[in-house]
Amino acid sequence: MSEHDAILFGAPVQNVWAFADGAKIEVHGDLTTNDGDLAHVWALAGAGIINKAVWDVADDIRNGALEIVLPDIRLPGAPIHAVLPHSRLTAARVRLLLEFLTDELRQHWDREIAPVLPY
Repeated sequence: MSEHDAILFGAPVQNVWAFADGAKIEVHGDLTTNDGDLAHVWALAGAGIINKAVWDVADDIRNGALEIVLPDIRLPGAPIHAVLPHSRLTAARVRLLLEFLTDELRQHWDREIAPVLPY
């Protein structure tokens, strides 16, 4: 990884990348931002490599604009949470919405995201 320029982003900027297996590497690069979308644009322009969620870059991987640099290494999961007011009972419409969103995200993953992954 030392031969690659990394595009560093976040608030604060992260120059240590962690992976699902617990490994961490320190990366270096001249471009830093607190805007993940700008980091994505820079990567598309060929300015360096980024560490972004596959949800954000799957279309660009699929169409060849970006490629996976470390195909055998997985990033840690990034859970999605629904925040609800504390209550003994969840309204049926809220429960149904959560079930719908869960199903839609799972289908989107299976249809659009998983096929671009090498594992």
